[in-house]
Amino acid sequence: MATQKFNKVQKLVYSMLTENTGVHFLDSGFENGRMWQRNGKKTIQDFYNEPEELLTYDNTYNEIQRTVSVFHYLSGLDLDNICEHFNKRQGKDWEGNNRAFVNCYGVSTEASEFLQTKYEVEEDRTWNTYNGDSDLSQILQGSNLTIDGEDYVLIQVHGGADARGGYTDAKLFKMNDYMIHEYLCEYKDSYEIKEDLREGYIDNVVDYKDNTISYRSSYILARMETETIYEALDFMFQYCKDQDRLEAIQDTLKMLVNEGGFELEDYHTKVKDFCFDPNQLSLELV
Repeated sequence: MATQKFNKVQKLVYSMLTENTGVHFLDSGFENGRMWQRNGKKTIQDFYNEPEELLTYDNTYNEIQRTVSVFHYLSGLDLDNICEHFNKRQGKDWEGNNRAFVNCYGVSTEASEFLQTKYEVEEDRTWNTYNGDSDLSQILQGSNLTIDGEDYVLIQVHGGADARGGYTDAKLFKMNDYMIHEYLCEYKDSYEIKEDLREGYIDNVVDYKDNTISYRSSYILARMETETIYEALDFMFQYCKDQDRLEAIQDTLKMLVNEGGFELEDYHTKVKDFCFDPNQLSLELV
């Protein structure tokens, strides 16, 4: 098997994900529960193999959760000569925010002086994903900058336990069209997730407790529109596309039987209740 080659951005992001951001006996990380400690057990290949976005579903509470890999999200950025010279000058000689950058955090004196003396720098905005809706796998803190008329972003990865501390040194990246990633969105609401399911961009969704269990998109769409599994079955019969209707209902019936939703002898009755010929469906119990 050929060895995967990683670019400079991916290597830098990996170093940020595994950077030691310290420990404190009063935080909630205990002995080794901080993000940087957990990430340190992973290789860059492990992060690369993660899905860009993962949808998990809680069948009990009828809730869907979206998680976007920070590794893949930040890998959509670029590095140029300005970024590389700045990042080489970064160190631990920063206390909160640096005076040269009024609202930027995690910037060393040497790195800030490098930018201020060589380039025209404007601070656009400073943000923290903890303060808003975000599907990212880890908290990010950053500042958007304009350097000689081009878009850049300073980013810190939260590697600690408590969101108030435990951030990496800020690293400078070049942005494309003021975006961190071309197509990966930091956050999607339930309407946008439903649209992805309807359009077929998402086929199967795994169970949030057991990733060996998966659910068809048509079933999750039906559950998001109804209160009970039985109502979802009726919804699927009425609205699902012909090509996936029988398979989706068959999977749901199997789930009901296996989870004790109804007895096997009630199988044909339940199918007839939904106007299906039992011979059209096969049910293999596990």
